[in-house]
Amino acid sequence: MRSRWSACNASSSSGWSRLACASSRSISTIWPSRYCASAAIQAEQHLDSAFAIRLLKALFLVKYIKEFKASPRNLCVLMLEGFDQDLPALRRRVEEALNLLEQQTYVQRQGELYVYLTDEEKDVEQEIKNTEVETADVAAELETLLFDQVIKQRKIRYDAGDAKAGGAGGAGGAGGAGGAGGQDYPFSRKLDDRLYGRDYELAIHIISPFHEQAGSEDILRMLSMGRSELLVLLPPDERLMRDLLMSKRTEKYIRQNLSATQQDSLKRILTDKARQNQERQAEIQQRLRDLLGKAKLIVNAADLEISSSDGQTRVIRGFHELASS
Repeated sequence: MRSRWSACNASSSSGWSRLACASSRSISTIWPSRYCASAAIQAEQHLDSAFAIRLLKALFLVKYIKEFKASPRNLCVLMLEGFDQDLPALRRRVEEALNLLEQQTYVQRQGELYVYLTDEEKDVEQEIKNTEVETADVAAELETLLFDQVIKQRKIRYDAGDAKAGGAGGAGGAGGAGGAGGQDYPFSRKLDDRLYGRDYELAIHIISPFHEQAGSEDILRMLSMGRSELLVLLPPDERLMRDLLMSKRTEKYIRQNLSATQQDSLKRILTDKARQNQERQAEIQQRLRDLLGKAKLIVNAADLEISSSDGQTRVIRGFHELASS
């Protein structure tokens, strides 16, 4: 039987192969015990997954190596046991182990990268996870991101002549001032059956993965019948939901604790958390753009065929269809 990377290829000059070899041994044998993180040692005692423990050791070893980006793909390289290994199966094992380690707060995900948490970082991360946030605050944040950062329109201009040339039909509905250049239509902003702001005759109604009927497309389509609204069904995305909740929890935790703490180490951790949360929020915006680009658009129970994959463009064109109906 071929050994792990041929007994870790002791004669190899590759630093990564030596890391892979080290990850198969106990944490306490890699560095003297006074340098060992107790979280990694506790994981050896409490985690049922031997593979997840090996992966955690690898993350422990590369934590302060800036050149190494701990993405699932790169971690697969570290966990590779042989050149004939089933790579798709290995990728699934790595992703499952990372999910477990993240759930148990041994690691933190930062975008596509995973970071081993020291004891103090682990305590802060667990406290953030335990921070309570109001569902209404999370929904309001999502509404702001969708309408202000992605759609970016308070009114949408619709010209019946342009629409007819493109096969959209004539104009209709309430709107702003008319003219040769068309009309500017204000619209109601709705998210998951809730109205945000003023109510207008026409509406854009986005159904997020948080909605209780998310995934029940036929029910939502039937509910749209007779309504003067563009229904936008976002695809399911569990990661978006987790990240949005963590974003609001982190924001609240930092606001409550940053000015109160006197410990330099804790201030550094909270400052890092604030920076990481800004990166998370930027990623959430991009994910929402991608989701809008894939969203199903419905007017009066009928699906709209919009060719563009750009989220903002799709919503604007879908609104034109609503205005012309």
